[in-house]
Amino acid sequence: MDVEDGYSIVLTIDESIQMIAEKYLEQAMQENDCQDGGVIVIMRPKTGDILAMATSNSYNLNTPYEPNTEELKSKWESLTSAEKNNALQKMYRNKAVADTYEPGSTFKVFVAAMGLEEGAVTTDKEGDFNCNGIVNVSGTKIKCWKYPASHNYQTLRKALMNSCNPAFIALGQRIGTDNFYKYIEGFGFTRENRSRIAR
Repeated sequence: MDVEDGYSIVLTIDESIQMIAEKYLEQAMQENDCQDGGVIVIMRPKTGDILAMATSNSYNLNTPYEPNTEELKSKWESLTSAEKNNALQKMYRNKAVADTYEPGSTFKVFVAAMGLEEGAVTTDKEGDFNCNGIVNVSGTKIKCWKYPASHNYQTLRKALMNSCNPAFIALGQRIGTDNFYKYIEGFGFTRENRSRIAR
C-alpha cells in the first residue's frame, strides 16, 4: 500500500497581532481592575482564521502544579486535594475556547451600524435613549450591567461606550425584526465558514 500524505496544519496566528493583543489585554486588566480575567480573540471574519488569542489566566509551564495568583497561594495549603485539582484545572483552562460567552457587548457595534445605516439613530442626539437599569422584552427582564443603577439618558455614542443593554434593545426595536435579520445576513453571520485545510 502506497504511503499517502496527510493533511497539514496551518497556523493562522499572526505574531505581531498576538503581541499587541497580549499587551492591551494586560493593560485593560490593570486599568479596569478585572478580577475574573479577560480574553481577546481576533479573527478574520470571512474565513474564521484566528489571528490572535490572548487570555489573562497565565501559569508557568516550568511549575505547572503551583498556584498562579497571590490569592490562591495564600489559601493553597488549606485546600483539599480535590479543591487543588479543580483550581489547577481552572488555571490551565483556555477561556477563549472552553467557556461559553454571550456575544451581546461585541454585537452592539453591529446593531449601531444597522441603526446608522437605516437612519434610525444618529451618534450624538442627547437623550435619545433612556436606561432605567432593566427592560422587559416579551416577558423576559433583561438587565443592564449597571443594574440596579442605570445610565439614564444617553446618546448612541454614550450607550456604546457604556455597553448599555436597554439602549441597544430600544435601537433593535426601532430597526425592526425584518431589517435586523436582513443585516445579520448581510454581515455574513448566517453563512457557514469553511476551515482552511491544506493538502
